[in-house]
Amino acid sequence: QKNASRMKDFNRSTVFFDTTKDARAAAGKVRADALADGQQMDDSHYKDNFDKPAGDMNLSLPMRNGQRGEAQFHVKELKKYKDAIGHKLYEVDRGFKRDTDQKILNPEDQAFSTKIAELQQSHIAQRSTRQGPAVGDGGKWDDGELDAMKEHPTYQEALTRLHASEHAAAGAGAGAALDESEVYSEAGTRSIKKKIRAAEASFPG
Repeated sequence: QKNASRMKDFNRSTVFFDTTKDARAAAGKVRADALADGQQMDDSHYKDNFDKPAGDMNLSLPMRNGQRGEAQFHVKELKKYKDAIGHKLYEVDRGFKRDTDQKILNPEDQAFSTKIAELQQSHIAQRSTRQGPAVGDGGKWDDGELDAMKEHPTYQEALTRLHASEHAAAGAGAGAALDESEVYSEAGTRSIKKKIRAAEASFPG
């Protein structure tokens, strides 16, 4: 059983920027100020994910109660992709690795996880190979680009798997239908309640 006191994102705040350059500069300033105040800020507390599928930066900062909170630094256009497509791919891939020490034991799931990684990398490359400025450096996604990404067979299979997983978790019948907003609303609520229960269980008394 994991120690709930080690959670770093129970208390979270988010700041949005127009470019990755601005976001990195702001995160660097916050980190420098934290170090100047004598706070612990090693590499595990500072994550630059702009070159990864997550497309953000995270700082783990100490709070007055002794736990750590998370400050997220997002670029508006990268967050637009994450909300529309990226997080769904992440949810499916994370589901393969949950409670297995990051080892995927099912060969079929391993193969699909590889497909997800390849699709994510192609999306990252598309940020700079598209027409105009790179997304994250002043360029903006066109709705048509995101719609085209959603038509990719790997993304469609990911949605199917995600819906099936949510049906099973909710105890719904196999023939029931949920749209994407319902899936994420229910999944998000369960995730939050699970974290709260874990945190409460870790408190003395």
